[in-house]
Amino acid sequence: MRNGLIFLGTLLLLCMGQARQVLADEVRWITLGAAITETVFALGAGDKVVATDTTSHAPDAVHALPRVGYLRALSPEGILSVRPTGILADDQAGPAHTRRIIEQAGLPWHSVRSPVTASDTLAMIVQLGQLLGRQKEADQLAADVARKLEAAARTPSGQRGILLLHVHGRQLLAGGRRTQAASLLALAGLENGVTFEGYKPVSTEALLSAQPDWLVVAWARAPLDLSSFPELRGLEAVRQGRVIQAEASRLLSFGPGLPDAVTTLTQAMAPHVADAK
Repeated sequence: MRNGLIFLGTLLLLCMGQARQVLADEVRWITLGAAITETVFALGAGDKVVATDTTSHAPDAVHALPRVGYLRALSPEGILSVRPTGILADDQAGPAHTRRIIEQAGLPWHSVRSPVTASDTLAMIVQLGQLLGRQKEADQLAADVARKLEAAARTPSGQRGILLLHVHGRQLLAGGRRTQAASLLALAGLENGVTFEGYKPVSTEALLSAQPDWLVVAWARAPLDLSSFPELRGLEAVRQGRVIQAEASRLLSFGPGLPDAVTTLTQAMAPHVADAK
């Protein structure tokens, strides 16, 4: 316990020393969370970002930045190593003890609600605009995203879809209620084919029982090789080619690129809708 307190005290002194080395008028943000990072750049403040986390993939400029770790497993050392003056973080960022250490070091940690719905996305844009002193740009961006969403969204089609999150191996997670997956399906005019809440593992048997009209696969590393899941041939959606695959960060980040995510689904669905008429 005593060694832990000594370590914490030493770390805090190091933090304060690093903070004093940064010029008072210099702004050095760390952005944590894909939607947060994308929005900060869209608001024209990307030149103030000195590092981000491993979930942030847009815009392309972020790939040149240092990464301080995974969103929910951040270390104080990784954050402090880039000498930030503040943190703009998705409220899922953590763990809590890392945030406490950063705040004890005198660095502001601004927590922004993780967007799950289109309304959340618009609210996040406005909040970040206020934090960055870019309210005018935020109002304009929010209006632009809202306009594009109105054009991209579809009315309920009466069809059901299931969105699967594929990270690696054979495990598939289905997005249930209160998730970005459910919101995305609804924006594309699809009813969610699962009724549980959150993201949960789903068996092929459950998928075969549900028989969704559409299967949407959000992949993390590479598109899902359907030949590795021959049992999915029992799905009418698979047999009819009603499978949509796209990178998870593109579909589920719910940043300013949300209208493009909706369009990814609706454009893929369009030929089948036309054939059905």
